[in-house]
Amino acid sequence: MMIVLQIGSFLVWTGAVAALTWLIVTKGSMARSKSASAEYFAGGNALSWYVVAGSLMLTNLSTEQLVGLNGAIFKDACLAGTAWETFAALAMCATAGVFLPIFMRAGLATTTGFLGKRFDLTTRTIVSTVFLVFYAIGFFPP
Repeated sequence: MMIVLQIGSFLVWTGAVAALTWLIVTKGSMARSKSASAEYFAGGNALSWYVVAGSLMLTNLSTEQLVGLNGAIFKDACLAGTAWETFAALAMCATAGVFLPIFMRAGLATTTGFLGKRFDLTTRTIVSTVFLVFYAIGFFPP
């Protein structure tokens, strides 16, 4: 009985998300958009600096940092993990300060888009494939 309830709940919520997404895409603001892909990736270049900064910082934040890293630090009684995350945040800010203006001026939203503009479509395709394959492999259970 419990498994039927879980599967039913999953299907209902998945259907609700699919219906909401369909409504937004076909009837909402994306239906009136001239360039939905540009608005999706870069917010139509209308995002303020604090939204972009928050997005960059939250991209680096995950369950692994919130749970796994804190557990490892507590277990080892070593604060090296704290330093790692502190300097990772500083490195992201420096990287954003250097590369974000270049990407925004060029009208780019992704690293692979930059590679496609700098080199060619073949390079962009190869790098995108490598990124996707390694991203998928990263989710395989050990």
